Amino acid sequence: MPLHTLEDLAQEAGDAVLEIYRHGRIDVQTKDDASPVTQADLLANDIICRGLRQFSSLPIISEETGSDPLKPGETANSYWLIDPIDGTKEFIAKRPTFTINIALIENGVPVAGVVYAPERQELYAGADQVFRINRQLIKPQWAEARVVMCSASRPEKEFESFLAKNGQPAVMKIGSSIKFCLVAKGEAHFYPRYSPLSAWDIAAGHAVARAAGCELIEMKTGQPMRYEYQRRWNPAFVLQAPGCAAIL
Repeated sequence: MPLHTLEDLAQEAGDAVLEIYRHGRIDVQTKDDASPVTQADLLANDIICRGLRQFSSLPIISEETGSDPLKPGETANSYWLIDPIDGTKEFIAKRPTFTINIALIENGVPVAGVVYAPERQELYAGADQVFRINRQLIKPQWAEARVVMCSASRPEKEFESFLAKNGQPAVMKIGSSIKFCLVAKGEAHFYPRYSPLSAWDIAAGHAVARAAGCELIEMKTGQPMRYEYQRRWNPAFVLQAPGCAAIL
């Protein structure tokens, strides 16, 4: 599927979500895992899944609807991994960093992805070493002074140790998968994450950053992060810009 088709689909879902964010009443429900879901999450999910099925027969895993069933003994080497709204809490609180996430996984690797932040009007896309922002080809450059990304609302005790080991770099706090994109575009050099995240939270951002030349490695093994169809939670990781090896 061409990258521009994924960009179109993410923007369609984002525009629908943005209408609710700006003008609609946000109805919040609680899922079985105690996380929130809104009508905007479900609307974006419907738009993305419907759009993907028009162009592709690959199975889909979504935060909101789970995974397409496989036949007995069948394995999914290629599949779509989506988070209709990453940062639902940001969306509910009317903070502009929520994103629309779509990723294509092939043999455990995120080979294409789109992250769209509708309120910020920022569309990031990457595949086959092609990295685009708002549909424009970008060749990122990273400043010499190091910057580290972290969550705006969920501090981790290990983060202070990471800063000490890596020379106390400057810290940039922000929510959702936009952190991957800011590393990809050259605004930051690292994004360490110690507590587990769902695969759909990181796959699209990983694909975008990978296209920009960045690397996402598992902290425990030092190996590139891989995505398995049946594994929902990914271990601790660090995203790092080209030529930037974090001290763990």
